[in-house]
Amino acid sequence: MVEYKIISVDLDGTLLDGVMTVSKENIAAAEKLVQRGVLIVPNTGRAYIEMPEIIKELPIFRYYIYSDGAVIYDKLTGENIYTCLTAELGKKVTDVLEKYRAYPIVHANNATYVDAERTNNTDMLRWRLGDGFRRVIYDTATKVSDFWSFCRSLDKIEMVCAFFETDEALQACHAELAKLGMLHIASTAAANIELFSIDGGKGSSLLKLADSLGIPHEATIAVGDSTNDSDMIIKAGLGIAMENACDELKALADTTACKNTEHILKYLLDRYF
Repeated sequence: MVEYKIISVDLDGTLLDGVMTVSKENIAAAEKLVQRGVLIVPNTGRAYIEMPEIIKELPIFRYYIYSDGAVIYDKLTGENIYTCLTAELGKKVTDVLEKYRAYPIVHANNATYVDAERTNNTDMLRWRLGDGFRRVIYDTATKVSDFWSFCRSLDKIEMVCAFFETDEALQACHAELAKLGMLHIASTAAANIELFSIDGGKGSSLLKLADSLGIPHEATIAVGDSTNDSDMIIKAGLGIAMENACDELKALADTTACKNTEHILKYLLDRYF
């Protein structure tokens, strides 16, 4: 039996429960896992600034992978490892998103940036942002005027989460972005796409972290629920989709676990340790 040493766990729809916190059952299980020498690594599309405070404060977490694998962060040393879009690719992505009138949330410089002119309930509903996304934007994002010019000025972009008014615009934009190459294109909601470096991704960063710690790839577990988790589900030693995961991810996973309201870390502790 494999002795697993890293659990890479998505946040939304996976570790976080129905009220966007970590259950006491998950915390208790994590403490037992850490005592056994297992690393629990939050691995999320969120920027660090967007994570719930409980995720940043719990001592059971040392390493974090965020912005869809663009950043590996060591809380103990304060060090970051980045895998971002280049300035040239970032400008090309910006041109395509502006062409299709997207509403992007841009992760860069360990912050998130949004268009000041369209960051209001009326416009965000028009671009089909759900309650959770709107709440996070109001709480954490920096509103920028002359937004598209600002995006073109960035030296490196961690990732972009872009929303669209219509499915037709989303699909056409997706197709044009795919022609650029060097991009992972995923999704966490029906109206959005997430863009990040082909050299990044949650799975690539998980394996980079494992390599830096001398941990074999087969000793890693990855758990998620959306297509932006596909990279880590494929690359981890054991890829697990939540019961509430999308069908596309379930098809890629080695197995399926419980719902996110049923304490995924307790589930893993009981079955794999």
